[in-house]
Amino acid sequence: MRVLKREFSRFSCFIIDLDGVVWKGNEIIPGAVDAVNALLKLDKIVIFMTNNSTLSRKSYIKRLKQIGVNVDSEKLIVVNSAYATALFLKSRIGISEAYVVGEAGLIEELALNDIKIVNNRFKWGMKVDCVVVGLDRDLTYLKLAQAVDAIYHGALFIATNDDSTLPAEHGLLPGAGSIVAAISRATGRDPDFIVGKPQRFIFELALSKAEVNPEDTIVIGDRLDTDIRGARNMGLCSALVLTGVINNPKQVEDSCFKPDFIIKSLADVFK
Repeated sequence: MRVLKREFSRFSCFIIDLDGVVWKGNEIIPGAVDAVNALLKLDKIVIFMTNNSTLSRKSYIKRLKQIGVNVDSEKLIVVNSAYATALFLKSRIGISEAYVVGEAGLIEELALNDIKIVNNRFKWGMKVDCVVVGLDRDLTYLKLAQAVDAIYHGALFIATNDDSTLPAEHGLLPGAGSIVAAISRATGRDPDFIVGKPQRFIFELALSKAEVNPEDTIVIGDRLDTDIRGARNMGLCSALVLTGVINNPKQVEDSCFKPDFIIKSLADVFK
């Protein structure tokens, strides 16, 4: 059985990002799957927490299984911004429908939580409870225009996350935050709510599902502005991996969000 390094052995819960930590696009980061399975064998709780809303939790489980992660473990939990956004909206009185700028995973999670999607019956000037914006790789001008129109006519502006970029196998791609920025520019306003990292809601959701104490939890991610900042907001320990958005420790020096640890990859939590 693999042995954790001393500084990581005290944690019972590992909140781990996916993009840039376990994979980059279709490329699996070396050692990541083995590290996750080793954590599960040590009876550690593993929470995959990602801002990427393009897949539902069910689809994430399917992909994780395909790459060899032991998804049958009772210690494994998936929380993504699509699911968190659906629960956030469900908790707010008076929100029952949404115009969605996003992909199938976001639509699926909203529907599972009784949020009706109005895209197919949208009419200019219609009243909509909210516009929900996530990463949308099939974004069109019409979809952008309809979202803006709905916000003009009183819809709440909800962002699943504000990530400016997304790490892929060949470099950085525009993230959901780039789409959020376009809508913000057109409407002249920031989102009413941002649900994903670094906001507290998604972290509180993850901790409540795992039923763990903050002092027993560490956040491992590749972004200073979401993973590390979010961990700091929650009083959680954090580790930055150099396999995603940040690939050089010198990039940390100029940031006001400092991780507790810097590791080369997820596998580096083990001796």
